[in-house]
Amino acid sequence: MNLSVLRSCVEPRMPKCLGVACGLVGIALPIVSLAAPPKPSAVLQKMFDLYKNAHSLSITARTYQKSLSAQRKVVTFTVVREIKATLPNRFYEHSTISGPAMPQKNGVVRIICSDGKLTTLYDGGQNVYMQEPAGPNVPPAYVFIRSIDPLLLGIDLKTARITKTLQYHGQNAYVIQVGLALRPDVSAEMRAKVKPLELTVSQGSYRLMRIVDPNQVNAAVLGLDTEILDQQIGANIPESVFHFVPPKGARLFKPPAPQAGGVPGIPSKPHP
Repeated sequence: MNLSVLRSCVEPRMPKCLGVACGLVGIALPIVSLAAPPKPSAVLQKMFDLYKNAHSLSITARTYQKSLSAQRKVVTFTVVREIKATLPNRFYEHSTISGPAMPQKNGVVRIICSDGKLTTLYDGGQNVYMQEPAGPNVPPAYVFIRSIDPLLLGIDLKTARITKTLQYHGQNAYVIQVGLALRPDVSAEMRAKVKPLELTVSQGSYRLMRIVDPNQVNAAVLGLDTEILDQQIGANIPESVFHFVPPKGARLFKPPAPQAGGVPGIPSKPHP
C-alpha cells in the first residue's frame, strides 16, 4: 500500500491535530498506582499541545525500517535523523541511512534545510544538491511530525486506548494504541489493511518517546519503529544551523530551463 494512497484515505487532520492537540526495547516494569488512569485522548492532546506551542525544536531520532530486498527478503535499515526547526520557517534535517547494500559503509547522508529564503536538498549518495526558493511558513511541530511519521497527522483521538504503562529509559510512560481517521468512502478492504499506531508517551511531561508504525507505507517498506533519542523543546538554535554549506566536492544540480514554446530538453519547433 503506497504512502500517498494511505495518506489520501486519511482525513486532512493537520489543522485539527496541531490546532486542537497540534534502543528499540524499553524495560517494561509494572507501575502500581491507585489514581484513576487518564483518558488516552487527553494524554495525546497534551502531547500535541506541547509540540504545537513550541517556537523551536531540536530532536534526534532513530528509525528501524523493515524493507523488502530485491531478492524479496526482509532486511532492516537504520535511519538516524537530526531535526532542528524554529520560527519563522527555518528547519534543518540531517539523515544518515545505513543497512544492507548501502553504497557507503558509514551510511548515506541526506540533508534538507531552509534558512527561510532558500531550501536546499542534498543527496550524499551522489554528492549533489539542488536549491529552490523557500516555500510557505511551516511550524516546528509540522517539520517534526512530517519527518518522523506523517501518519501522525491523521490519527483519530477517539480510538486511543492505553494498552500498558511501563518504564521506558528510566521514565514512567504510557503506551497508547491509536487508529487513523479514514474517509467514509474508504473500502472495507482498504480499512482492513490500515493498522493502528503505537505511541509511547512520557507521564507528566507528555513527550513522545517512541512510535511503532506497522503499516506498509509503500511496496517495499513493511513497517517503522522510531525512538526519540534526545529532544529539546524551546531551545535556542543558532541561525548558522540553517545555512547549507556544501560538502567537499558537492555539485550543484540545476534542472534544464524549458525553451520557449517547448518542453525542457526538447527544442521548440521552428515557426514556418
